[in-house]
Amino acid sequence: MKLWKHHGAKEETRIINEIAKARNEPFLPYYSGQISVEWMLPKVFELLRNAPHIYEITDIFFDAGDWIVYQLTGKRTRSTCNAGYKGLWVAELGFPQPEFLEALDPRLRNLYETKQITEVNPPGTLAGFLTHRGADITGLKPGTPVAVSMIDAHAGAIGMGISQPGIMGIIMGTSSCHMVLNDKPVIFDGYAGMVKDGILPGYWGYESGQSATGDILAWFVSRFVKCDNPYTTMERLAMELKPGESHLIALDWWHGNRSVLMDAELTGLIVGLTLNTKPHDIYRALVESTAYGTRVIAEVHENAGIMIDEIRVCGGLTKSELLVKIYADVLNKPIKVYKGEPVATGALICGLVAAGKEWTGFDTFDKAIQAIVGAPDTIVIPDERAVKVYDKLYSMYRELYKMFGTQYDIMHGLRQIEVSS
Repeated sequence: MKLWKHHGAKEETRIINEIAKARNEPFLPYYSGQISVEWMLPKVFELLRNAPHIYEITDIFFDAGDWIVYQLTGKRTRSTCNAGYKGLWVAELGFPQPEFLEALDPRLRNLYETKQITEVNPPGTLAGFLTHRGADITGLKPGTPVAVSMIDAHAGAIGMGISQPGIMGIIMGTSSCHMVLNDKPVIFDGYAGMVKDGILPGYWGYESGQSATGDILAWFVSRFVKCDNPYTTMERLAMELKPGESHLIALDWWHGNRSVLMDAELTGLIVGLTLNTKPHDIYRALVESTAYGTRVIAEVHENAGIMIDEIRVCGGLTKSELLVKIYADVLNKPIKVYKGEPVATGALICGLVAAGKEWTGFDTFDKAIQAIVGAPDTIVIPDERAVKVYDKLYSMYRELYKMFGTQYDIMHGLRQIEVSS
């Protein structure tokens, strides 16, 4: 098993992108011109190169969600969500061609034909029915309808009631994933994936993300804050600071940059540290940096004509009043907070639609969403005074973003230094 945020396949990703660009592979524009170390093909390629015997005896490479559906139903299915955002499937093209895979490594030529599921279905499609084994696993009745799988963040968008363009849904946890719907395909640089029927049937779903959000705060608190209730303490003290009062600015690249630069080798940065800097100054600057990163993502959509009128958020980090308030002020947009379990709610809606009107009374996503998704728990409105300060700080963030993301090779150089034994 390889978790998405395992970045071991960096060399394989470099090779894939280099050869795909040289061949002008038609799938590249659907991923802003380069693919991520976090996706399936680099991980499979890494396995082939490092453990070819395991590759050879592997019957099938599954996304975890599709594997779970297989355990429950006995059916090998694949969703457009997993296949599109993680597996390089494009509605108009299918999967990458054998000739491209052979250019990577001749042993990969028949990967999709022999070791992956190539028939895909959109969210809300019936995958099958619970077997007796699946019923034992879940405690549900045999014969219960099961939908095709869906990535957690994308299900969260549905669970927050996103059923039309103009809304960005963000699931905030260890990382952040940003989802936007559009009724037509628009190519631009900055998204991680653009998939037809990837989030909701009938729309193009755009996914972007930050490879670390909560992980950055956890890194700082676990290593540098030594007190009782460290998170509560940092939240309280950081909340007392006014925007700009820390005199710090940070780049949120502790685990690379997924969007918009798609560079896993980039690293974190804090500017403005002095002998007077306190831990909660740094904590607040780190929170602010993740908000700036989200603003970059929102802006590249809007610059391409995909407007975002509101932001809806869910996930563990929404428990932080500080974080949500900073996001509203940095983005200068109202933030609607959905607590509870929007991801599970979205999965439920997929199941209801897949089961169909006869079983559940629902035959469309619109009807199910209207019936099940309630109002947000909280709506946070931007503060005009804070917005003005954050606009200035954000312009500085963008300067650092440009310098260390595209102009200077310092971060890559630091990683490449060989330490003598």
